[in-house]
Amino acid sequence: MADVTQSIKASALTIWSELTEQFRKIIGDDSPVDPIEANWLLFKLEDNEKYPDCKDVKVFVQPDVPYAGWGIYAETNLDSEGNMQFYSQQDVVNDLLKKSK
Repeated sequence: MADVTQSIKASALTIWSELTEQFRKIIGDDSPVDPIEANWLLFKLEDNEKYPDCKDVKVFVQPDVPYAGWGIYAETNLDSEGNMQFYSQQDVVNDLLKKSK
């Protein structure tokens, strides 16, 4: 975990420990490289005004195997209640269907 923390430290992102734990509880044993377990870290953007085009939250994943690196799994913004809003193809389809009526 030190490698990703050190490389991110120079940016406007900081580890969001509380949300990382909540995310881990929700995702449980799911892994993008099943059956290999994964480590998760969530970072939040500290300076939205300086980086207006960046998403509020970045989700990093690392396969739990020797020498595995970290990679971005997802990026999202927070809604007015502080919930993460991930991209949904179904939401896009629903919006298009509503507009076509």
